[in-house]
Amino acid sequence: FFPVIKEVAALIAAGEIGEISSVQASFGWRNPMEHNPAVEDAAQGGGALGAVGIYLVHLALMAFGGARPSKIEAIGELGPLGADVHTSMLLGWPGNKHASLTCSLRENFAGEAVIHGSKGSVHLPFPFLCPLKAEVRVDGAEPRLLEDKLPVSDEVRDADGAVISNSFNLVNSAGLVYEAEAVGSAVIARQLQSERVPLEMSLLALEIMDEIRNKMGLVYSDKHSEVSSA
Repeated sequence: FFPVIKEVAALIAAGEIGEISSVQASFGWRNPMEHNPAVEDAAQGGGALGAVGIYLVHLALMAFGGARPSKIEAIGELGPLGADVHTSMLLGWPGNKHASLTCSLRENFAGEAVIHGSKGSVHLPFPFLCPLKAEVRVDGAEPRLLEDKLPVSDEVRDADGAVISNSFNLVNSAGLVYEAEAVGSAVIARQLQSERVPLEMSLLALEIMDEIRNKMGLVYSDKHSEVSSA
C-alpha cells in the first residue's frame, strides 16, 4: 500500500521493464531470543516465515502478476522452540522465471529486493517491504528514482504537546496509515476486498507458505520434540 510499491506495480504491469524473469529479496534480523522468544515459538505461530517471509512471497506474486508458481522449493533451520529461524525459498514459474527469497531471525540481512525484467530492473532498498525509494533502470535510459515521504500529522502529539508523528518502534511504520486508508475507502465503497491486494492473492500467498512449511517439516505445535529438523 506504500506509494512507491504502487508505482512499481504499475510500471511492471505497463511493461516498462519488460517481461519479469526473476526476483531476488531477503529480510532478516538477529532476534534477541531472551527478550523476544515468542517470535521463535511454534506453539505461538512464530518463525521467520510468518514474521517476514510473507512479505517476500507477496512481492514475488506482485512481480509475476499474481500467477501461481509451478514449483516451490524450500530449505530451513528450525530453532529450539520448533519454528523456523532461517528459511530460503525458490519459487518457479513456466518460462524459466523464478524468485529467490530468504528470511531469517539469525542474520541481519540487507532487506533489499531486485526485480529483473527483459528490458530493465527495479531496485527496492531497505526496507523493501515499506520503501520510500526505488531505482528504476531501463535499457538505454538513465536510472530513474521513485521517492516518497512518510505522512506526518500535527495532531499526533505526546502528553506535553510535542509532535510525535513518525516516532515508532518499527521502521517506516507510519506508513501503515496507507493500509488503513485503503480499508476505509473499501468500506465506504461497500467493497468486500481490496482491489490492490485481492482475497485470491492473499489466499494464494498462504497456500505457498503452507507448502514451504511442509517442505521444511515445520509444524505449529507445542510438542517441539515432534517437530522434525530441516
